[in-house]
Amino acid sequence: DATTEIPDTGSLESDVREMIRRTLAVLSTPAARAALPGLVGEMASDPTLHTALLERFGDILVRGLNDHLRSAAGRGELREGVTATELAEAIAGMTLLVLLTRGANVDEEWVERTARLITKGISS
Repeated sequence: DATTEIPDTGSLESDVREMIRRTLAVLSTPAARAALPGLVGEMASDPTLHTALLERFGDILVRGLNDHLRSAAGRGELREGVTATELAEAIAGMTLLVLLTRGANVDEEWVERTARLITKGISS
């Protein structure tokens, strides 16, 4: 599924932008939108749920993203010390928060601003 693949556009900023778009698409589905409030509440009250989710999805995401970040570092685009986990958490966290606070009112301008913000933070 293209929404869960890590994009490779040849540019770190474009890749981050596309990761944000895809995360937004996945978290905006009716099923995800219905589950998010309950999931957030459950994760806050049950630390083992967070661990279980990371064990289930984290390795797949982080492994692929690590390879991708190595390529970006090789092109001189990535600041030393940035981890795949940090980037995934930044993208997922910001996207989750905007969906919880703005609902369906997330536009392409938000994607662009957020991609610039994240990219500036991780760029060399």
